[in-house]
Amino acid sequence: QTWGGTIVLNSTRAGQTVPAGTYNALTLGGTTGTVTYTAANTLTVNGTLTTALPTTTLDMSTRQLLGTFTPVNNGTILTQNVSNPPLPAGKTWQGIVGYNSTTAAQTIAAGTYDNLEIGGGSGSITATLGGAITVNGSLTINATSTLSVSGSNYQINIEGDWMNNGAGF
Repeated sequence: QTWGGTIVLNSTRAGQTVPAGTYNALTLGGTTGTVTYTAANTLTVNGTLTTALPTTTLDMSTRQLLGTFTPVNNGTILTQNVSNPPLPAGKTWQGIVGYNSTTAAQTIAAGTYDNLEIGGGSGSITATLGGAITVNGSLTINATSTLSVSGSNYQINIEGDWMNNGAGF
């Protein structure tokens, strides 16, 4: 399925499924509410991807997020996808981006993050950088997780806090 224009999903009190497909612009969240939007399958966005509120979460689960979009993330984007990379590289990600696989290693997309979280569930995983990253806020490595700069020794620039609650770096 392909949608032109801007598609707005704005539930205010319950989870909502985001239909798989290609979007020109996708906005998640209304003016109130704590809502998690879960991808039904791979999402491709080629315009703007917006999470409207700090209480809005886009949970990609094990699905891949693709496209040439500009992210406007006022909330949280989560991915358990283990593709390389599970999110498009070279983007500037506001809000929180969480790589939270519990079963397999993940590749962290090169780019700039306001807040980056690695791990977060049960299971011991290693997240490996797919390129250099900049974190303007907090980099959090959660329990039982490890961050690897890979054999390429990709650079990490941190302008905020580094919280290592994990197995290592």
